[in-house]
Amino acid sequence: MQNESNINNVQDTRQNSKIKRLALPREPLSAKQIQAVLAIADPEWTGIIKVGKCTGQRLSDIARLRWKDVDPQERLIRFPAWKTSRPKEVGIPHALDEVLLNVQKPENADSPIFPRAFEPAMRNWGALEYQFVAMQVRAKLKPWKFHLLRVTLLKNLCAQGFPVLTMRRLFRNLSQM
Repeated sequence: MQNESNINNVQDTRQNSKIKRLALPREPLSAKQIQAVLAIADPEWTGIIKVGKCTGQRLSDIARLRWKDVDPQERLIRFPAWKTSRPKEVGIPHALDEVLLNVQKPENADSPIFPRAFEPAMRNWGALEYQFVAMQVRAKLKPWKFHLLRVTLLKNLCAQGFPVLTMRRLFRNLSQM
């Protein structure tokens, strides 16, 4: 059985000095590190992590997604403009079919895809990052920040020969490269 990682039941980890003092890695992740976190995550966090792994989008952007942002016919996710003030369209890879396409959608397309993460993301997206790290600490894993999914995707695309200028347009942040 998976460890409980319910977003609403996580203590306010900003008060937890042990987590605040953690020196978190900045290098790309291995598949084993990602799988270890997926193994302990509840279904909502699993979906969030998979979307981050496949799209390289920010945790706050993923948590704010609504069903109206997913176009199954065009296989696109339309990320609203938040941090960068620019909306972004990202193709839906087949690895996300079970998260975004092959699921029962609510009648209200304005409903959030990840409802328990949506509310904290609208108030204070940093709280979600703390919850993500706390989930790993409770499971006695070596914790890493969600942003490393983005770094890992960028490094993998570079290794496969994707042009850096194309990735710059896609991600607008290549400071880790």
